Amino acid sequence: MAVKDFSKLSTSFFNAGCTDTLAVFANMSSPRRRSWTPKRVKGPASLLQLLSIPRIRWSSSNEDDDKIELTRAQVESLRSEIADADERESQLKARLENIDEVLRYARLSGYLHIRSRWTQLPGEPPIIDDADVDDWLPRFVVLQGQCLYYYLKSTDLSPQESTLLRDVVEVGQLPNFVPEDGKTRYAFFILTRQGLRFECSSSCEIQVDSWVRAVRSDCKLAEAGAEAKSKTSGGCPLESMQRKQPCTMERTFIAIKPDGVQRGLISEIVSRFERKGYKLVAIKLVVPSKQFAEKHYHDLKERPFFSGLCDFLSSGPVLAMVWEGEGVIKYGRKLIGATDPSKSEPGTIRGDLAVVVGRNIIHGSDGPETAKDEIALWFQPKELVSYTSNEEKWIYGVN
Repeated sequence: MAVKDFSKLSTSFFNAGCTDTLAVFANMSSPRRRSWTPKRVKGPASLLQLLSIPRIRWSSSNEDDDKIELTRAQVESLRSEIADADERESQLKARLENIDEVLRYARLSGYLHIRSRWTQLPGEPPIIDDADVDDWLPRFVVLQGQCLYYYLKSTDLSPQESTLLRDVVEVGQLPNFVPEDGKTRYAFFILTRQGLRFECSSSCEIQVDSWVRAVRSDCKLAEAGAEAKSKTSGGCPLESMQRKQPCTMERTFIAIKPDGVQRGLISEIVSRFERKGYKLVAIKLVVPSKQFAEKHYHDLKERPFFSGLCDFLSSGPVLAMVWEGEGVIKYGRKLIGATDPSKSEPGTIRGDLAVVVGRNIIHGSDGPETAKDEIALWFQPKELVSYTSNEEKWIYGVN
């Protein structure tokens, strides 16, 4: 099999018929044929070496064409690594989209060194003086809307912790200090009504001043807004609480695959979506045919694992569901986790409940158009229910 450009190797190429070995020929156009040597051909072929194949053997045919010989095992290794590269690409894309969204809508964001302290409560023993303990940890902090979000890294898809601005009762400066690295740190604190105190520091004084001004300003706005709503509610806090924020409800398709059903994980998975605050509007247990599975995975038709994927989806009962809520498509995917469970973060469904890619227990729509098509494929319009949940006023209400 002759290949003119090694950079265009694809999965479909490796699906071509292979016997014991696969010969890949470098392009040898007749005018320049004698100028090519194995050393020069290895230049583009070095792309294959990046895929960690240990030793690629070179040989020459009777026609003086230089070629690379790949064994069947090496071809399978290439397939696996290309699939892993696709997965890494999709993960990086999701992280970049998340960073873009954070930076676009955040009022302020950046890395700060943070540690947390609790205020002593009545009846508790005296708090140990740990002011000299170096337990500052770097966190990516985002001030967005009416909340402060604390991420472990800027590339994380979900924050480790968050603080509502309406719960902040005091923001103030802390004395400067000099840690072991010898660089002066400037610090401030954020105290919540629950007694949790976040102490934040940075080597940049301007950054600290910006955070203090921004958090103080936004806390005043949040407090003023809460007071205004309280006054206009006619002394009825419940009515104010029931008033909904303007939001866009959307629907997504979620399916628990045969392995999730057989392992008895239905209630666990459903409860995670319910606890998040999403509303179930359609559900049914079905055993899809392979032809139906092929329709569901039609966008993966050219992938080498397409047939096996369809065989598995049609191998047993599938719990098909439609969930509704604000941001349910994007955040539903975050609840599910990465396609490869070993790369899913702890706390996600796949990160907690699955082990390998081939048995990742759940499927979720990856975008609005996909959700629309998958809902239409799995459900008739009459099977979708529209109703108002009693919990919505507590989930989307404004205090």
